[in-house]
Amino acid sequence: MIKGKSTKLKSFQNANCLIRCMDNVDFLAEDIKNMGMFPRFNMEDFQFLNVKYQDESLKGIYIPMLCFCDIPLKNLSKHKGIYGSYALAFKREWGYENKIAPIHYLFENTDLFFETKKIFEYAEEKRDSSIYQYLFNKLFFTKPQEGIQNGMKKLYTDEQEHRYVPDLSKAKTDINQFYLDTKFDYNLDDLNDAIRNYDQFKLSFKANDIKYIILNTQSDKEKIIKTILNSNRLDNNSQYEMLTKIITLSEIEEDF
Repeated sequence: MIKGKSTKLKSFQNANCLIRCMDNVDFLAEDIKNMGMFPRFNMEDFQFLNVKYQDESLKGIYIPMLCFCDIPLKNLSKHKGIYGSYALAFKREWGYENKIAPIHYLFENTDLFFETKKIFEYAEEKRDSSIYQYLFNKLFFTKPQEGIQNGMKKLYTDEQEHRYVPDLSKAKTDINQFYLDTKFDYNLDDLNDAIRNYDQFKLSFKANDIKYIILNTQSDKEKIIKTILNSNRLDNNSQYEMLTKIITLSEIEEDF
């Protein structure tokens, strides 16, 4: 791989695309209509680190992000119960160009786990803002090996998650880069709506960036086809290209 260039190597273990799952066909139609997606604040739990930040135990952090996975398409049916039955699957090159990166799964009882704790302790002792910034930038792309989700124990490494986390400091905005759940007194929907006022944080895509438009059932096709054909962001060739990429979960289960 040449420095600064996206790799063209094909994976034989993972999907050769980045899959953005969603649980509602209307969300999918909206992204296609806009030919782009905005990050939203999600809460990530870091209690497993057992560290302090500004004299308080670090628990949950609200982080602006868009999440993707690169699990094989044939495994999406197992994924849909939590993340939804609709998805856009993008070429990996598009993800590279947009600084989408795989997250690090931090296993407890490893040297890196204990080193992270030590750096937090040092930053807490010195109140060093530059070290804090480094640590939180790392946490934005960190998740524990396993945890509790929707009341059930989950192995997070199965997700093979990638993230887009925008640098909010690049815009003149009152929106913080992150929020601690212990001090979170904002309306989450209002915060997410506020991000949409800044086009520089939008992840835009073109028809040829997409590999698949994944639907739950055949009955969803009419809505998505109409969305594509009515789009003023797509020329005729791009509309036809998008139409050829529509596939349902049942077709994936049969053909992949």
